[in-house]
Parts: sequence; structure tokens; C-alpha cells
Amino acid sequence: MKREIITPQGPQSKAPLSPGVKVGNMLYTSGQVGIDRDEGEIPGDVGEQTRLCFENLRKVLDEAGARFEDVVKVNVYLTDVVKDFDTMNKVYKDYFPSDYPARTAVGIPSLVNPDLKVEVEMIVLLPDKGE
Repeated sequence: MKREIITPQGPQSKAPLSPGVKVGNMLYTSGQVGIDRDEGEIPGDVGEQTRLCFENLRKVLDEAGARFEDVVKVNVYLTDVVKDFDTMNKVYKDYFPSDYPARTAVGIPSLVNPDLKVEVEMIVLLPDKGE
């Protein structure tokens, strides 16, 4: 099956990765972190970092013709899952107010930059062209 690389407009990660890979009617996103890609800044608050993760993911979804309603699985990685879980969940519910996708939330020791607190990746069932 053919793979299609999905790359939204704007600044990209310097890491060797594709923001999204479409295979058939599925989209797999790379993990997005809480960096303001336009400014290159990392906010200190996990809530704002979580919001930036989802806004960075929105760009990948938009480029692939998908919406948050099409997401079937979310993986969330938190550097302090005990302290930050509730704050992350509050922001998460802004993007998924109901009909939640399947989700895993994992505590990890660190991310690539010590100021980063959260990373989010998704699996998406792309809508039929007729929808």
C-alpha cells in the first residue's frame, strides 16, 4: 500500500521525521510537543504546552483533510504524570468534548528538551471523500 507523507505549511521539527504518514484511510502522526513553531518558544505551563501540542497536530490533520472527530487513538506522554495529568485532561477535553478516542497516558522521565512537559501523537481514521 502506498504511503503519503503529510507535511503542513510552516516551520517544522529539525528531527528526522514526517509530521504525518497516510496509509490507505489511516493517518499516523508523529508526536507533537508544546513548542510554538512560529516563535520557537516553549511555555512553562503544561496546560499551554498541551494546547500547543494539539494546535500543532491540528495543522497535520488539516493538511490530511481530517478533524479531531476523526481521531481514533491518542498517546500522551507526560514528564510528571502525577502533577500534570489533571491539567492536561482539562485541555484535552477542549479538543475532545465527547465521544473520546481511545487513549494512553504515560509518565516518562524526560523529553528531548528539559523544558518540554508533554508530547501527543494520534492515529486517525480519515473520512471518506464523500463525507
